[in-house]
Amino acid sequence: MNTVIGNKAVKVRSCVQRTSYKASEKLAVIQEAKKIGVLAASRRFNINQSMISRWKNNEKNTLILNQVTDTLVLEEFRFTQLPKKSLLDDGTEDDLLYSSDKENSEIDNNEDLLKIVEKDSLSANELELED
Repeated sequence: MNTVIGNKAVKVRSCVQRTSYKASEKLAVIQEAKKIGVLAASRRFNINQSMISRWKNNEKNTLILNQVTDTLVLEEFRFTQLPKKSLLDDGTEDDLLYSSDKENSEIDNNEDLLKIVEKDSLSANELELED
């Protein structure tokens, strides 16, 4: 693409959109490239041949990366879920939706929950006073 600046034509490089690929996607492309070849895989997935060749050369690292990221994702979501309790137990449908078992609950009854809410509101009020 040429752009005219003054009386000179200057070539301007067009911006190429860079794309990132997950390790699992890279592995799928590598497997396909092994079956049908790099050229056919590059045409099928619309990825440059040199990129697929580099991925094939780094296949071992990609396998390790895929295993590590799967482990990290699993460990990231290992947490204990806090119980959802209603402040008012009037037997409505909402109370049934937000009730939880005592075994899994760290908060045994509504009184403890109210204490926590009051404590949080007190600390919030203190913060407002300090400003």
